[in-house]
Amino acid sequence: MSQENVEVVRGMFAVFHRGDFEASLAAIDDAVSWQDVPGMPGGGLYHSADEVARSFGRWLGAWEDFRGEIQELIDAGDEAVSRST
Repeated sequence: MSQENVEVVRGMFAVFHRGDFEASLAAIDDAVSWQDVPGMPGGGLYHSADEVARSFGRWLGAWEDFRGEIQELIDAGDEAVSRST
């Protein structure tokens, strides 16, 4: 199952980089647990697709152009863990 999740995360980044923010968020399951980097302005722990979407909207609204790159993507059993910059 997790390898499927890893591919979902890769796909999310790919469509995000093409500028399709909505399609990127559509892949997020409502049972998501999303943790931003501790200390990141506006960061936190989010527990639903809507919370993640609001967080992304606030973050992206602060930038004229933003691009994130996957540094590491880990198959962690039932979860996929990404480290991005």
